[in-house]
Amino acid sequence: MKKLTNIILMGGICLSLLACSQANKQNINDMELSIREIVDKYYKGENIYIGASSRSSYWNKPDSIAERYFKEFSYNTPENSFKQSTVNKRDGLGDDKWRGEEYTYFIDKARETGQVIRAHGPISPQCNRWTREDNRTAQELEGVLLRYMTTLSKELEKNHDVVKWMDVVNEVFTGSKQYGIGYDASLNENTYLYEPDDWFGPRKGNDGWENPWPIMGFEKVTFNGETFEMPCYIRMAFEIANQYAPSIKKIWNSHGREVNMDLFANLKRSLLYIRSLGLKVDGLAWQAHVKLGWEKNPQNIANLQKMITWCHENNLEFHISELDVIVYENHANNTRNQEIGWQKLKETRKEQAETIGAMLEVFLQNRGKGAVGLNFWTMHDHVHGNIAFASLFDDMGNPNESYYKVKELLLKYVPQ
Repeated sequence: MKKLTNIILMGGICLSLLACSQANKQNINDMELSIREIVDKYYKGENIYIGASSRSSYWNKPDSIAERYFKEFSYNTPENSFKQSTVNKRDGLGDDKWRGEEYTYFIDKARETGQVIRAHGPISPQCNRWTREDNRTAQELEGVLLRYMTTLSKELEKNHDVVKWMDVVNEVFTGSKQYGIGYDASLNENTYLYEPDDWFGPRKGNDGWENPWPIMGFEKVTFNGETFEMPCYIRMAFEIANQYAPSIKKIWNSHGREVNMDLFANLKRSLLYIRSLGLKVDGLAWQAHVKLGWEKNPQNIANLQKMITWCHENNLEFHISELDVIVYENHANNTRNQEIGWQKLKETRKEQAETIGAMLEVFLQNRGKGAVGLNFWTMHDHVHGNIAFASLFDDMGNPNESYYKVKELLLKYVPQ
């Protein structure tokens, strides 16, 4: 009997070891899959989207990086293709040509490759130079907004089989201290201070980062016992999008290197007010251009979790709409600093993976509580001006530690 017991015990151990071996083998095989293959295999029906921004170079000069992009991602956010600065390069009123060739390519490519698109073409600082001129009147800007948002919404609605979301407004708050020429553009110099949680407004000239749309004026709002002012363009943008793109989910896109809770409080009340008017707002997005080591401050993780929880409690999707990691920054924009930036990208691979992994882990821990989407702001490293940004691939399209970390975590959180 004892001998039989030992045989049964040994048999159980062998079966257990065999099962572990098969599981490890399966895991190894899964690590060879692309990101989109892992999501398709294990997260179907989970309302989870992992993607990256596509670039104009994929359209006018497809190469091996572009090929890898379509293999790796089923969620596509064209970087600039839908923006007013792209489709209305010439100036907004009258019969200016509408340039839709670039986004049409990505829509057609999405159908071909089985992708879904978030159209990043919001009313925002991402507008053409004519719109940013300091002498623009409220009437001129209203005409530009009406034409652009109406045309874009109709275009997206025609393609709602692949265009799932649209960013309606973006960067409406300053996010950091900025000096400008005031909301009515009445000053000659940048002497008016916009605080981080203030509405972002005009700045001098037409070649910098600014938000001219508040020139259209403000409406006084009384909502949930609070009285505040809101730029008129926000409501107008959502009204047009709701009217002409009823099938597309409407996203309010925000930004910041950290989750600023004062800014978030202003955002929440503003978003809920827009909803109270009977206008659809389906999701909130955060551009996460975070610094290396962002996760080492526990408050950053806690604030991100608060933002996701609030969204799901209020029947909103949550998107990290632009994720990359800042590994180097120097205010002097010159060739030497760019060289240092590229070097820092190579030297900090392990730390980059830790930062991206920590953010992705919070994201995956909220799977099943509501829809979540994560979009890397380009799939590969880049140095923009004086800032070096890290992503999943190097500038030649070779995967780095962050890429493997993403796949490792996706497999760790596979739905049971």
